Amino acid sequence: MTPILEMRSFVCVILMSVQFVVACAAIYNATQSFLYKIRLWKPISAVIIAVISLTMFLVSTQVLSKIYYDNQINKMAEFFGRMPFALSVGITAYCAIMSVYITVRLHHCRNTDITAMSIKESFDGLPTGLCYFDENGLVVLKNNLMESICLELTGKSLNVAMPFREKIKEASQYENDGAFTVRLKDGRVFSFSLSETEIFSKPYFQLAATDITEFTKLTSTLEYEIGELKKVNAHLKKYNEMVYDLTREEEILRTKEIIHDRLGSTLITTRRYLENGTLSENNSKLLEMWKNNISVLNTAENDCKDENFAKDIENAAKLVGITLETVGNLPTDNNAVARVLTFATMQCLNNAARHAKADKMILESLDDGEKYIFKFANNGRKPPQKINEGGGLSSVRKKAEQIGGSMKISTSEIFVLEITIPKSEVLQYDKSADS
Repeated sequence: MTPILEMRSFVCVILMSVQFVVACAAIYNATQSFLYKIRLWKPISAVIIAVISLTMFLVSTQVLSKIYYDNQINKMAEFFGRMPFALSVGITAYCAIMSVYITVRLHHCRNTDITAMSIKESFDGLPTGLCYFDENGLVVLKNNLMESICLELTGKSLNVAMPFREKIKEASQYENDGAFTVRLKDGRVFSFSLSETEIFSKPYFQLAATDITEFTKLTSTLEYEIGELKKVNAHLKKYNEMVYDLTREEEILRTKEIIHDRLGSTLITTRRYLENGTLSENNSKLLEMWKNNISVLNTAENDCKDENFAKDIENAAKLVGITLETVGNLPTDNNAVARVLTFATMQCLNNAARHAKADKMILESLDDGEKYIFKFANNGRKPPQKINEGGGLSSVRKKAEQIGGSMKISTSEIFVLEITIPKSEVLQYDKSADS
């Protein structure tokens, strides 16, 4: 009996197992090599190894059949069975090593070389669905994502583009510049766009499906937040109007107190002239005082409105008995500036009458194209070197800062209050208030 027929049965089983595994690996490697169009020697080597391993496997099968059942073996098995045992093991080991080597090289080539199959795999792995079709609507190339979208929308495979495009138009939520937005059942949102391209001098059409799910969620969240901000802005606008009306009423009340004081002073003066018998000598002066008070009383109840703020501050000056001189043109095209200017003028008039005992105030208005500058000065007593801003001046500063302006006070020779308001800041304030 030949040496191979004399080896123990379990050794033959081990060889058979190795040969079978090597044969399967070789067949797989050959198939992958042909699919990926890798260099010719690799698929040929894989085929040779597969043939040798299968042959050795069949021979081992015949040998086991002879050992256990004493069956007759064919001539091929008899021929290979006469080979030395070491040679059989060597051939099997060589085939196994070459199979492992080809598997490793094939894996390396698939990850590094650009082949037709690697391009197709990359095309299928794109996060964007793509489909190319010719002028007749026949699909020539598609990836897995576009195929899955078509199956969900139409229930059919994507072979002809026209029915799929019609289904997209039917299912779209809205259209923007030819792009249709479709929401799938699983919640994903895609934007479909169609473009024309040319490949090898032949026209084709590209249908792309872009996943805009996150963008849609962010847009919805942003729209909701914008709506909430608009509500807050509306409430703030009403609140500002209420604060302004309340402040205006407070100023009118203060002005009325001054009127009350002046009227009382006029009454006391009239009574003194009557008691001293000097009424005839001072009747013209007394008549002028009464006319001024009556004129002020007739205008004291008028509401202060933005479009008439120049008249309002003039009336306010009359209320406190101060001559107001205006230098330059007052702005009439911005309500926010008018409110601040009116409020600041009333505060300066009240302070000039109460603290400085002034009878004249100068309001200087400058406009250099980029900002408004307002300066207030009076001819009253020289102020102290340091002025503590009370409620009135602090309110003026806050109102100026609310619309992007600033305020500063100078007390070197006379009291001068200066307000600067950039036009760009006022424009942004008006836009935010209107929205």
